[in-house]
Amino acid sequence: MLDKITAALEEHHLTVNNLVKITIYITGVGYLPGERSKLIESVGESKPTSTLVVGAGLIDPDFKVEIDRIAAF
Repeated sequence: MLDKITAALEEHHLTVNNLVKITIYITGVGYLPGERSKLIESVGESKPTSTLVVGAGLIDPDFKVEIDRIAAF
């Protein structure tokens, strides 16, 4: 999933340094350690504001993690 986000940024000539906000939605706290380490790795030195939301479910019952990122020029 993070590769898709990076590719979308590059498609618009942006990098992780353009990220200003990240929201991660997870369906259980068991997903937190893995997602946190992936997030830290993906943003590198860039430290955008981030929010984590733990909920009962996402729009598709098979989804366990959803990531929303906002980038600015």
